[in-house]
Amino acid sequence: MPETLHIFISYAEEDSELASSFRDALGEAFGPGLLRVSFAPEFALGTPWRKAIEDELNDADILLALSTGQQKDSHSYTGFEVGFFRKSVLARPRMEQFESDRLIVSVSLLGPAPLTLADVQGVVILPSAARGVTLASSDGFVAAMEEGTDPLKSLFEQLRDLLVQKPKSGDRLQQSDIRILERRTGEATRRLYEKIFAILTNRTSYTTYPERKIVVRVPRADTEAGADRWSEAKIELAGDFVNAFGITLQPGTPHPWPQFVASMPNDETRLIWTENVKALVSEAVGGIAENRQTVTSREQDCAFRMFVSRRARYLDDTDEVHIYVIEMKQHDFVDPTTTMLLNALSIGLHYRHMFLEPTSPYSPQNLVFARPEDLKDSLQTMRKQLDLLLWRSKAAGLRDSANIALIFGDKLDFDTFVQRNRTWQEVSEKLTVAVNDVMAADGRRFAQRHRGFIDVLEEFCESTREMNRDFTVQVFAALQKIVGSDLGRVASPAIHPPQAGDEMRVFAAGGNGSGPPLAPGAVVMPRQVPSSERR
Repeated sequence: MPETLHIFISYAEEDSELASSFRDALGEAFGPGLLRVSFAPEFALGTPWRKAIEDELNDADILLALSTGQQKDSHSYTGFEVGFFRKSVLARPRMEQFESDRLIVSVSLLGPAPLTLADVQGVVILPSAARGVTLASSDGFVAAMEEGTDPLKSLFEQLRDLLVQKPKSGDRLQQSDIRILERRTGEATRRLYEKIFAILTNRTSYTTYPERKIVVRVPRADTEAGADRWSEAKIELAGDFVNAFGITLQPGTPHPWPQFVASMPNDETRLIWTENVKALVSEAVGGIAENRQTVTSREQDCAFRMFVSRRARYLDDTDEVHIYVIEMKQHDFVDPTTTMLLNALSIGLHYRHMFLEPTSPYSPQNLVFARPEDLKDSLQTMRKQLDLLLWRSKAAGLRDSANIALIFGDKLDFDTFVQRNRTWQEVSEKLTVAVNDVMAADGRRFAQRHRGFIDVLEEFCESTREMNRDFTVQVFAALQKIVGSDLGRVASPAIHPPQAGDEMRVFAAGGNGSGPPLAPGAVVMPRQVPSSERR
């Protein structure tokens, strides 16, 4: 009776479909009389499976290690099995029933074998050069494999030759049996290629993320202890967070919350992002009341809306919250001049409503008597609203020198232009520092910083009041010229910017669109960098 070759199939849980296909193909090609295959699912429940695996590895002639290159979330691709077999080979290097060394054979799809098998000669199915061309159809894939190197045929033929030519006993296969093996080997490899094709067509070639997404996992976020659990939280990013926000974490990989916080480019970004994420998670697990937050890019040239799309509670009390970060777009489909002026008017009035009216939510009169928790919430919202207003002003073209000239004409001289920009830089930086001081304050220091913030806010409002009033009046005047210029015409003529000489006279100092014009009258201020961050 012919000897039996023992093959142990090693694989990760994610590759179980490929392992089952190989087990079936080997059985179809050689049958139970010539081949015995050890396969993890065959170990019965309740048995000491680790001892059973070790016994099978000690007895095996060949370790067939399979991999498909998929991410191994289960961590079940066992270097243990490879390492144990290598150690067993040192103790017994030769097969018992065949004239051959005991072997490790690596079979991998779509790339090289794992590093644990880098020194082992193996079989690679569908190398990178063959992608795309051979996956158009099952028949095309099989034909390409068979007409090329045909790696499965080579592997099965080597096993067949071992069975036929190298048994230690004299009981060799008859020629008729060998011809049957040749036929069955060809049929088995063809069907195995078809199963591999089905596996590959369900594999992802590449993944893109048209929208940014954050997945937050935090233990028991809705309990009192949850507030202290953020050090244990995990953050996973999808999409590009580097260019817009300067967050340098690798996408697609969970990162500890402290690492996420440390990856922020500056204190201001760090504070805004941590506040937004914590607020959304708290609202999601406690019942969504306001499922919206906003954030702007580092250069304030883009604005994004953040909202929760999914929340799950796991059996270990971990909360998982999915947060999308969607860029906000301004679409204008009418005359560019009137559109710009309409946006300018809206921005000027919005700024006035925020700070300069007696009933403004962020006026000194309204914030002076705020309780600590209410003040911090108000300042957090104020900062987001102001950042959003700055983005709107830039998106509306209010930093362009031609638009500034259109609005002001000869009503603004060079010295006033420079002075207003300098004033804005000073008071806005003071406001940023004062807000950060209040947000970081607690206990006895809070009252002192609250008082200091109110003083800074009063200076901020008084310094920008005339700018905002002048800007809003000039926008009204420009719109009045367009609306009342010629009521008898179908389309009102556009207001043309002043001549080049006039524009140069007004904007000789940086008025080419690269610097901040008349902020905050036009409310087009650049992002302010606190003194502590300057070099």
